Amino acid sequence: MKPLLGDVREWLKELDLPEPTNILPLQKDLSTRTYYRLTLNEVCELGNSLVLCVHSGQYEATISDFVSISRQFKEAGVAAPDVIAQKQHWLLQTDAGSIDLRQHCLEWIEKGDTQSIEITYERLLDQLVRLQAVTPSHPVSARFFDFDKLHFEMEHFALHVAQAGQKFAREYFYSFEFQMFLKTICEKLAQSSSKVFVHRDLHSKNVMRSSENLVWIDFQDARSGLRYYDLASLLYDPYLPLSRDFRTRMLSSYAKKSGKAVEENLFYMQSFQRLVKAIGTYMSVIHTRQDRDYLGFLRQAAIHLEEVVQLGGFPDHTFLFVRGMQKFSELEF
Repeated sequence: MKPLLGDVREWLKELDLPEPTNILPLQKDLSTRTYYRLTLNEVCELGNSLVLCVHSGQYEATISDFVSISRQFKEAGVAAPDVIAQKQHWLLQTDAGSIDLRQHCLEWIEKGDTQSIEITYERLLDQLVRLQAVTPSHPVSARFFDFDKLHFEMEHFALHVAQAGQKFAREYFYSFEFQMFLKTICEKLAQSSSKVFVHRDLHSKNVMRSSENLVWIDFQDARSGLRYYDLASLLYDPYLPLSRDFRTRMLSSYAKKSGKAVEENLFYMQSFQRLVKAIGTYMSVIHTRQDRDYLGFLRQAAIHLEEVVQLGGFPDHTFLFVRGMQKFSELEF
């Protein structure tokens, strides 16, 4: 439910902040939280607008997590929205801007400006390496990408691809061999002893570009996990048609920045698992909302997945799955 402007005005008055003149709902795809931009009647040290995040359910723990993770980001030198104040299920934070990295990258791609994309992703990799170098504290230190969590994401995928396949009468090639392959990947990823700070949903729609700053958002579900999870999310981003050559250069850059060679077998397994997880999310939206945009995201995820299957040397049945997803993305509502 949209917050009453009068209630918000009263709260900002208590905080000695300028009066809000407007509350504009912000679209935040697939989030369980609702966001609003508050336009202020005058500029203050926090800017001329703020963002109000309205939580539902067990909001106390969620807000506490947000505050803690935001602080850990800042300590690692990664920009994130500042928490200004909290009132029950309301969380007031600084405005990271209205244009995300995806929008910028699509404009650069249209103009053929590959240099701006490379410079920006080099900066993102710098931030990622800094974040991975810190020792996580609560709640990140208490949450892990263990086998149960990784496999839960695969079960989430299986449920939603089955529902969408049944609704639209489409084959999706979820064979027993493929199911066992996903399980094996999750087992191998979970066995890795190297655990770092993981954003968990680091893609171009969750990085805001305000002026020249890159601000990370939507990080409440951060946890400890394999260092390739966020790297795979960035480089095999279904929201952008990034090229294979670009990924090769960024992987080389990441290795230099981190001082650690990329273990290709683990990287491609993690990329496969992450893309399958994303496909499950897109299938859920396609099934429930019939949103054509997500057919496009599904198509790009399948393109990325085909490359991962080739470079990872994965079994032939994974190609059948990729072909099934490519055909599914051709669905007409």
